[in-house]
Amino acid sequence: MLIGDKKNFAVEYELDPNSGGEWMYGKICYWIEGEVIGDYELGTSLRDVLFQMKYLVDDSGKRNGDDLCTQPPEKVFYLLSESIYGDSENALGEVPVSPARFEITIPVDVFDHWKIFLIDCNSCSIVLYQRIEEKEVRSAKLYLGEYDNVITKLYNDLESIYQQLGSTR
Repeated sequence: MLIGDKKNFAVEYELDPNSGGEWMYGKICYWIEGEVIGDYELGTSLRDVLFQMKYLVDDSGKRNGDDLCTQPPEKVFYLLSESIYGDSENALGEVPVSPARFEITIPVDVFDHWKIFLIDCNSCSIVLYQRIEEKEVRSAKLYLGEYDNVITKLYNDLESIYQQLGSTR
């Protein structure tokens, strides 16, 4: 199932024929500007994806980047990464409160090699992403709210599948 537009932003997922019931084994990845982000073929528990996505959906509409929108993408990426994963105390106040709300990497194995952030600006959203083994930070512009719409639809789809599988016990 594809939700969104691969040329801009989309999520693709597939439930395996032998899904393990409520485990919901399957495949998932992001598409950003036509590029697959995540290890789709590795597969994962879509139930775990569902449970981990709660925070991504809850942060919808709460990713206003304010001053981050005027800074170079690489600087913003490293500020967010350092404030979430590093030793930075944010002494200069360069990163807004609750920087984790900007992270949109679903914390499951298929995304282990990626860091992905989303910042909402005045007229668009900006995705900043990097494959951990590489130095290049990439960025893409999305329509404002596009990510939130796609991820909410995915959450609702997976929740519906989970409920259906739970009712077959």
